[in-house]
Amino acid sequence: MSESNLRNLLLYGLFSIIGATFLKNAYPPFSPFFFQSSVKEFKEDCGTEKKIASKLKSCLERSLLLDSEDRIRRDLFDLLQNIVLIRDPEDARKFFPRFNLEDTSSFKDLDEHSKSVLKRLYYDYYFHRQEVLWRQNALKTLPVLLNSSDMLACGEDLGLIPSCVHPVMQELGLIGLRIQRMPSEPGLEFGIPAQYSYMTDYY
Repeated sequence: MSESNLRNLLLYGLFSIIGATFLKNAYPPFSPFFFQSSVKEFKEDCGTEKKIASKLKSCLERSLLLDSEDRIRRDLFDLLQNIVLIRDPEDARKFFPRFNLEDTSSFKDLDEHSKSVLKRLYYDYYFHRQEVLWRQNALKTLPVLLNSSDMLACGEDLGLIPSCVHPVMQELGLIGLRIQRMPSEPGLEFGIPAQYSYMTDYY
């Protein structure tokens, strides 16, 4: 799950003959690029975006790529990122869940039990386990920043943020941001400024 596992059907749909350049020991039409099996992996010389871009430039089939090289590059980059877990660079026995792992075809190919376990690990890792660390770092660094200038500071508290952000901002007296055309409340097309909390700045 920490490597890009690619199904024949997916590869045929994206690349046809062109995809072969990047699979290990695969049956034609993918032999130059991927390994042989129903689930393919990128070759070692195609294991990063930089390596893929370099190989595309030196590809013997370049005449086939002229009109669609950019699209093929983007598709290959997307496939390279089709992973569920990221290996810890400091300890090969440890892994971290990638962000938005549910959007990958690798995740969708898993059985329901594996999906359930991975989703539980994912939400714990991104939305619970780091909360104490986020809060500690914020209370350590933000007061220094706030005291370093007489300017009015505000915090970017839009979008996906740790649940500790708003309490910490209130504790430090740091105003938040609100953009009327980008309301955080579901179902609203525009935010209602009169309903914004006191310590916010809106645009």
